[in-house]
Amino acid sequence: RKDGSRFWASGVITAVRDQRGKLIGFSKITRDLSDRRRAEEEVRKLASLVGHSSDFIGIASVEGDVQFLNPSGQALVGLDGDTEVRTTRIPDYIFHQDMDRFRNQVWPSIMRDGEWEGEMRFRHFKTGAAIPMLQKAFCIKESGTDRPLALATISRDITERKRAEDELRLAQAEVAHASRVMTMGELTASIAHEINQPLAAIVNNANACGRLLDLQPPDLEEVRQAVADIAQAGTRAAEVITRIRALLKKKTTARDRVDINEIILEVLALVTGELEKNHISTQTDLLPNLTPVLGDRIQLQQVILNLIVNGIEAMSAVADGSRRLLVRSQTHESGNVLVAVQDTGAGLDPKSAPHIFDAFFTTKTAGMGMGLPICRSIVEAHGGRLSLTPNQSEGATFEFTLPACA
Repeated sequence: RKDGSRFWASGVITAVRDQRGKLIGFSKITRDLSDRRRAEEEVRKLASLVGHSSDFIGIASVEGDVQFLNPSGQALVGLDGDTEVRTTRIPDYIFHQDMDRFRNQVWPSIMRDGEWEGEMRFRHFKTGAAIPMLQKAFCIKESGTDRPLALATISRDITERKRAEDELRLAQAEVAHASRVMTMGELTASIAHEINQPLAAIVNNANACGRLLDLQPPDLEEVRQAVADIAQAGTRAAEVITRIRALLKKKTTARDRVDINEIILEVLALVTGELEKNHISTQTDLLPNLTPVLGDRIQLQQVILNLIVNGIEAMSAVADGSRRLLVRSQTHESGNVLVAVQDTGAGLDPKSAPHIFDAFFTTKTAGMGMGLPICRSIVEAHGGRLSLTPNQSEGATFEFTLPACA
C-alpha cells in the first residue's frame, strides 16, 4: 500500500521471525497489561463494596491522620465530604467520656497486638452526641516485614441494639417487680404477724408503765426497763417495714459488697410468721466470716425470699412427716460463695425437672411461673449459677453460687 502500512506489517513479521526473544517480550507486556486490568477491576469492585457498605470504614496513617472515610461513615458522624475528613485525626472521632479508655487501653492494644475489637462510643461532629459502635481496628502491614503502613477500622452502629437491650432490661425489671409484689402479697399474713408482735409489745409495755407509775412510790427502775423495751420493739417494727419497702422498690440499687449471711437472716426474719403458721422448723448453717459478694442487695433478697417461699409451699402440701427448712452458706470448692435452701417437701417430679426454670412453667394452681426464671436470671446476671436437686431422703435443695469479692 502506498501509505507504507504493508511494509510496517512486514517489518514486524520479519522481526518476529528473526528475533524470537522480541516475541516473548511482547507477550509478557500483553500479560502484564491484562493482569493490570484485572487488578484495576478488583480495586474498582472493592471500592464499590466499601462505598456502598452501611458500616463505618476508615483508614488513617500510623500517626493518626485520617486519610479515608466511606460515605456511610461520613454521614454517621456528620462530616461533609473527603476534604473535611482529611482535616481530622483519630481522637476527633471518640466521644469525650471514652477518651481516657481509648488512650490507655485501645490505642496501646492496637500498637502492641496489631488489632482491637470491642464497644466504643464515637462522637457526632455537629451535635456532639455519643454513637455506640462495635469497632474492629487493625494495622495494615507491609508484606514480608510486618511494618505498619496504616491503621484501619470497620465499625458498626449499634444504637438500635443498645435501645433494644435497654427496653429488655426495663421489661425484665417490670416483671421482677411484679413477682416481688406478688410474693409479698402471698406473705401478707407473715408481714402482719411480724409487725403485730412489736406493736403488741409496745402496747403491753406502755400499759405496764401506767401501772408502775400509779404505785406509791412509783417503781422507776421497772418503768425505765419498760420504756427501753418499747424503744426496742419500735425499732424492730421499723426494721420490718424497711425490709418490706426495700423489696417492693421498683428501682434496684447499685451493686456493692454485701454479706450474704446478713441477707439470709433478714429474709428469714421477714417470713417468720409464715414459717410458724405452717409449723416449719428452721435451721441455719451459716459460715462465719464468709467472703462478701458483689451484688444488688434487693435482687439477692428477692432470690432468697423466692427460694424460701418455694420451700414453704412444697412442705405445706405434705400432710405427714416433719417440716424442716435448712438454709446454708459456705465457700464452694471453686472459691465462690454457695447458698443452699433445703426443704422436706414433696420433692422434685422427674417430669417437671427439665422445665422447672422455664418461664411461665408452674406446678402451682395459682402460680405465674416467673419466680424461678427471675431468680435464675438474677443469679446469672451476678455471674453465678442456680440449680435444683432432689434430696436423698425427702424434699429438694435449691443451690446457687455467686463470685466472691477479691
